[in-house]
This record gives sequence, structure tokens and C-alpha cells, in this order.
Amino acid sequence: MLLIASVVTLVIGFIVMGSGKDKPFDDPMKITIAPLIVLLGFAIGVVSILYTPKSKEEETTEE
Repeated sequence: MLLIASVVTLVIGFIVMGSGKDKPFDDPMKITIAPLIVLLGFAIGVVSILYTPKSKEEETTEE
């Protein structure tokens, strides 16, 4: 589920980065906000790969 959210966030970031053909190249949305969205997408992807959910058996044995 997190991996899907990561891919969606990456796609949104790249769309924002490439959008606005009538806007100048140095538009703040293109050079600051969009790269931050892309970095957030990569961070979510790393977390989704490293995250291992606890199984129901482990939760009951720990109590």
C-alpha cells in the first residue's frame, strides 16, 4: 500500500515539475515545490521497502 502511495506521489511531483508550458523556467513551483514532492515520494518508497508489518501471532505472544 505504501509503495503505491510512493508511485502516485512521484507521478504527481513529476507532473508538477513539467507542467506550465506558459510559465517561466524559474517558477518557484517548478524549482522548489516539485522537487520536494519527488523527494517525499522516494522517501515513502524507501520506508515501504524497509517496513515489515507485525503478524498477528507476534502481537499475541508479546503480551
